[in-house]
Amino acid sequence: MRAQGSRWWLLGGGLIVAGVLAAALAVVRRRGELPVYTIAAARLLAGEEIYRTTDAKPFSYPPFFALPALPLLGLPDQFRALTWYFVSLVALAEGVALVLRQLRPVLPAWGAGGRPSRLLFLGLLGALTAELLMAPIQYASHDSLLFLVLMVGVSAWAGGAPVRAGVFLGLGAAAKATPLVFLAVFLWQRELGAALALAVTAAAATLVPDGIFPRADGQLWAAVWYRTFVAPLNVGQPAEVEGVWRAGNHLNQSLAATVYRLLTPVPGHIEKAPDVSLLHPGPVTAEVVMLLGQLAVLAALAWVTRRGPDLGVTPAERAFRRLGEAGAACAVMLLLSPMSGRQHFAVLLLPAAVCLADFLYRRRAPLVGGLLGMMLLLGTVADKDFVGRAVGNRLLAYGSLTGYALAALLGTAWVLADRRRTMRRSGTHPHRAARQGGPHAGS
Repeated sequence: MRAQGSRWWLLGGGLIVAGVLAAALAVVRRRGELPVYTIAAARLLAGEEIYRTTDAKPFSYPPFFALPALPLLGLPDQFRALTWYFVSLVALAEGVALVLRQLRPVLPAWGAGGRPSRLLFLGLLGALTAELLMAPIQYASHDSLLFLVLMVGVSAWAGGAPVRAGVFLGLGAAAKATPLVFLAVFLWQRELGAALALAVTAAAATLVPDGIFPRADGQLWAAVWYRTFVAPLNVGQPAEVEGVWRAGNHLNQSLAATVYRLLTPVPGHIEKAPDVSLLHPGPVTAEVVMLLGQLAVLAALAWVTRRGPDLGVTPAERAFRRLGEAGAACAVMLLLSPMSGRQHFAVLLLPAAVCLADFLYRRRAPLVGGLLGMMLLLGTVADKDFVGRAVGNRLLAYGSLTGYALAALLGTAWVLADRRRTMRRSGTHPHRAARQGGPHAGS
């Protein structure tokens, strides 16, 4: 009873803190991406076109994500921002809590001798991911909500509820398309229930706006979205859509965009985009390198998520494996997305937490430690808040967050492969000793 009371006090305190922070942000921060969503919602409500590439900041998401902003339309501007920041902060906190809850079996207990180790884990994880987690708040983007939806789905998958996982990941795909990477993973693993739930949910949610706010010309909203933003894209090339995405944009941290900047001089008319090209092999060679890089990332995901023998695998180990596989999928999702901005990288909390937990509580592998150090440098130290705007923009042009995602993918792949090797050789559960409280168990 006392523990339950403490949880309620903690929840209440957290909501109060979120409310105070949201009120402060609503006063001092610019509105960021929020008007993109509210304008799209207002146009949807009025029966107008929501996909306009002539806007200063076009709404480029699938139609489903115009709906969550509808309740904000009746609020004054200041209260819109306050509500948006409050919901975003709560969503972010709950998403982080879901990840930590799934990792609990592999972390040492809070008791005597265990407390410093868990505090060390939380501190290091914060150092690795705090800048990425706060980016959606700074941009007032919808990525905090997407983060929560994806983490609910991943948590369900790790907890042995694949259909529920498919439903929430399908909602994520309806909001931003790139979580369809999980559909490929489910099909690859022959998780047909999860794959079907994801596909049906994504399709149904995508069509909801057509049922409530049909277009006057009889077309589907999703068809117009696809024709406007997806059809112009080419495999093996950076995103380039007139008025929406520019190939040389230094803020785009997708793999193709970073390779393009490193191999192609940036035209002088692209504002604020530093030229960081190292080689100039020509457009055909650059396109081949981009395509090979994307194929390598897909091959890495296929290797990481390949099915293995489950004989003797405990529920805790299976859950940890699912978290790692989902973390790899999140990294690939960002690397292959047409546009991956800084505000989209909060989902890399997942692979960072998996790599850090394995490094601290199972095996101090130098490769994983080096990759974690690289992630710290590329994601936190390279941030504009630390190195200044000019240096931060140049590092982004070089692909600092692209490197973070690649390091997260490589680290997760190594961790999962090494855990499988350990189990095959010893027939023991990697975290058995860690669950007994030892911070160095299994090392």
